[in-house]
Amino acid sequence: MDLAPRTWRESMLPAEHGVWGYITAAALVGLPLGSHPAGIGIVVFMIAAVVGRQAIQARRRKNLGGRRPLIVLLCAGMVVVSSLGMTWYLAGYPDWSLWCMGGLILGGGQYLWEWWRPTPRPWLRSALGGIAVACMTGAIARAGGAVNHWCLVSAVVVGSNLIAMVPLVRSQSRGGTAWTRLAIILQVLILALGIAGWLLDFIPVAVTLVCLLGFLRCLWITRRGAQLSSQAIGLHELAWLPVIAIGVVFGLRFG
Repeated sequence: MDLAPRTWRESMLPAEHGVWGYITAAALVGLPLGSHPAGIGIVVFMIAAVVGRQAIQARRRKNLGGRRPLIVLLCAGMVVVSSLGMTWYLAGYPDWSLWCMGGLILGGGQYLWEWWRPTPRPWLRSALGGIAVACMTGAIARAGGAVNHWCLVSAVVVGSNLIAMVPLVRSQSRGGTAWTRLAIILQVLILALGIAGWLLDFIPVAVTLVCLLGFLRCLWITRRGAQLSSQAIGLHELAWLPVIAIGVVFGLRFG
């Protein structure tokens, strides 16, 4: 039996790198907000779910048929069950499961949408994935013992930035004024929400500063107007995620 590493990799890891950025954002923000590491189980669950999804997609393609995707799917399923069980055992508050359930419903809806209409991914479908990751960010923080106010703020900040990231990325890779305009509009809305939340004493000033930095960054990228490779864009967006995490975690913990 041919066990070429390339084939195993295609059975396990999705070609798009954006999904790993989503998981990274949830982990960087959610884990430091908790007081104990129970949220790690949810991060492991998210990774296993992505691997399992890739195995299902590989199984549907004839060139990747056979036992490899089935073995990967079985292993991913065992990791999903064990990681959720570990989280349930370690978590201090059981309502993390409500956050997790929201993420599962939205993420499952995104996958069913993709299954039903396997066309080039529209922005709304990617936005649905961003909201699902936002719920998982709240689940990670809550499982680690963070108060629900922190969970809500972190989920909104992560979700809004992931949603706004999609048109910003496409404006760099595909060009066109429509993507640029949408990216700027979304960043303006995020900044307005950040200022309103600060004035209402709902979020600390550090989170509002993150919104401001995101808006200025969007203006700089769109005014530059250069089309970059997918790898370069991915590295730039990945480097932006720690800035979001630092602003949210520092603001909520010390603001």
